[in-house]
Amino acid sequence: MRSKILILTFPLLLISCIEVRDPDKKDENSPTEVAQPTAKVNALNKPQQYAVTIQGDASMSSVTRRPMGLMNQAPLAQISISNAQAEDIVEKPGQYEYSVMQNGQTFRLQVEIPEDYIVTGDMKIDQLNLNFNTEKDQFRVLETKGRVFFMAGASLTTNGENLLIIAGMVDSEGAMIQTFPVNQKAKVGTAGRHGGKIRIEAQGLRGTLHILMRGEGGGDGESSTFATSKNISQLDNNGRKGGNSGLLEVVIANKSLGDITYELLPGQGGQGVVIMTSCFSLTNDHCKPKIYKPKGQDGLPGIAQKPMN
Repeated sequence: MRSKILILTFPLLLISCIEVRDPDKKDENSPTEVAQPTAKVNALNKPQQYAVTIQGDASMSSVTRRPMGLMNQAPLAQISISNAQAEDIVEKPGQYEYSVMQNGQTFRLQVEIPEDYIVTGDMKIDQLNLNFNTEKDQFRVLETKGRVFFMAGASLTTNGENLLIIAGMVDSEGAMIQTFPVNQKAKVGTAGRHGGKIRIEAQGLRGTLHILMRGEGGGDGESSTFATSKNISQLDNNGRKGGNSGLLEVVIANKSLGDITYELLPGQGGQGVVIMTSCFSLTNDHCKPKIYKPKGQDGLPGIAQKPMN
């Protein structure tokens, strides 16, 4: 009977040696964790305006900002604090460093303010001073981590050049991108140019942007009623072919806040013309131009090319 008692009491002795701890109780010997402030960048509704929000705790006593690279030259901006939070409005792209005093320590936070492209009024593609990328189908490339702003009433004309827009956000106030202006025709005796390629890649879209893919109109046939260095028999009075509308491709991750509309218009063919011969008379009596060639054929219109997605 004694041996059974010894066997039963042995596990009780082991259990009594196990220490039970409160999982919510902190170890008094462990180092105290210091909460670190954080920085967040948010785009505002106006072009090139970003809000930098510094979130700290109740001990946050001061926040200052300086552009990086100019730490010893640029003035130090003091940011006001309210409820353990500081909000700074920055209107110039670049790298910035924020110094935050909290819990008796200085924390340094670095943020990047992206550059916004602004399209306003009637602009042509060469006014944007874009890079020409020969490795991407001869595209002119507008690339930014920020936004491309198309202001109200703005239009951007590509003149048939390939345009690639890569942006974090496309923001349009009902603006337009067009390949050629309405009714634009090629020179006499010249076929109309194609609209080229337009590709837009963005994470988001806000507002409405209209894209008008239009081929250039074909030139009219050649004609001459006066002396010309070119033999009249060599003149071609047929109208020239209009250009194709061009190719459009849009890749936007989030379209919930906006819409892109488009039209695909082929360039109209040029007009065939009548070639007249001229006559010369001092009195102009019985001197009438004569038809050398009857009206030539009108040029064919271009092709309305389907969008790529």
